[in-house]
Amino acid sequence: MQKKELRAFRKKVGMIFQHFNLLNSRNVADNIAYPLEISGVSKEEQKRRVEELLKLVGLEGKKGAYPSQLSGGEKQRVGIARALANHPEVLLCDEATSALDPKTTREILSLLKQVNQKLRVTIVLITHEMEVVKQICNKVAVIEKGRIVEEGSVVEVFADPRHLTTKQFLQSASHEIPPEFFKEASPRIKLLRLRFKGKASAEPVISHLVRKFDVDANILLGWIDRLQTFSVGTLVIELEGSPDSIKNALSYLEQKHIDYEELHG
Repeated sequence: MQKKELRAFRKKVGMIFQHFNLLNSRNVADNIAYPLEISGVSKEEQKRRVEELLKLVGLEGKKGAYPSQLSGGEKQRVGIARALANHPEVLLCDEATSALDPKTTREILSLLKQVNQKLRVTIVLITHEMEVVKQICNKVAVIEKGRIVEEGSVVEVFADPRHLTTKQFLQSASHEIPPEFFKEASPRIKLLRLRFKGKASAEPVISHLVRKFDVDANILLGWIDRLQTFSVGTLVIELEGSPDSIKNALSYLEQKHIDYEELHG
């Protein structure tokens, strides 16, 4: 990409920072207007755009305040308004909520979702917080050592992670499996993590396993990840029985399109 093309592309991208990066010598209105000044926008248009953005981010009464007078959430709202000033096509958010408390994080994510839906701006979130991904994202990419190792819809990745890094990340971000759950290897015992999505989540699958295949199922852990309008259920179970019974039970899970993973200590 040539320098001229790169400059043109950058004009289409707004940036939101982890630590806000506001100009302390400027008040809220002037911070938001700064990108417009650089772009040579007239004073009259700057004023109109700033008022529009203050209303969007809910800071109408704060335009004369300075960064030192604002809370963390208010500072990030200013950062969002400033990033939107030049009508970008993409918002790049670098850990935009990691410096905020949980309540403020939810409020900022709600605002970003509103921006996405109302202004049709694509939002790219860089985050290590899986709760952030669950609350706002449609698609997710897992990056390791500068490479994308897995990508897909949030539902696909949470319900059926493929790469080891993704599995470890999801496990550490939700529920660690206690070490005492891992027992000495035996053909009669399997420690499994089951993931339920769609119609499978409403079926009595564990009851059917026990009745149909002469196995015992001990439920050790269970939780639900709520992904906006979709939920993915997870169970960690200990399955015990003859090798043939367990093999048949696992085949049954596959027939029911229930993803399972055998866990090892």
